[in-house]
Amino acid sequence: MRSFLAAAGLYFGSLTLLRFEQSDFMSGDGMHLWIGYFALVAAGIFIAEILRHFRDSMPKNLRAPALGLLALAAFGLYQFGPGILRTTGLTMPMAAVATGTGETALRPGWDGHYRTYALIGGQEVGFLVDTGASLVLLRHEDAVRAGIDVARLDFSLPVTTASGEARVAPIRLASLTIDGLGVANVRAAVAMPGMLHTSLLGMSFLENLSETIIRRDVMILRN
Repeated sequence: MRSFLAAAGLYFGSLTLLRFEQSDFMSGDGMHLWIGYFALVAAGIFIAEILRHFRDSMPKNLRAPALGLLALAAFGLYQFGPGILRTTGLTMPMAAVATGTGETALRPGWDGHYRTYALIGGQEVGFLVDTGASLVLLRHEDAVRAGIDVARLDFSLPVTTASGEARVAPIRLASLTIDGLGVANVRAAVAMPGMLHTSLLGMSFLENLSETIIRRDVMILRN
């Protein structure tokens, strides 16, 4: 019983830490990576303990609480699954690779999407390249980390997302740079808290490059 409770505590504790990560309580991809691994390992121990208890003919008075915890665990995986995948590196941005003067290359992730890091206000921000987005759209937490005063923003610009209509705050970025490839005075917007899982690198950046092409699954950006 003690190992069962310990596993449950580890699992839900790791989910709590991931929840803090969504609120930018912590910073640093290395920390997120280890918390993601911790969550997955704890989840495995937790589920294994539940199965072991059922295998050993768990007393009837414990079966209902165990089923309840199993349901909560399933809910946790459903809600935090994308965050766990992101923090364990499966959907983390990759560093752009300079291939020549004024040129850089991005390779797709396991899911076929292109992700990269960019510098905004001297801070590194992870982006998903989204050619369907007209603007560069920053997660609220990324905007705060980049030094943008979100308290003074006007979240009045309506946008349509996969979850329906939402409102964002239009801004201008003095510069946005990917591996030395920079664009100045970029039209952008800041999302409301909890609206995005990752910032989006939209057309307001890409259209200011001289060329954006995909060759043999590699996205090449040229100034």
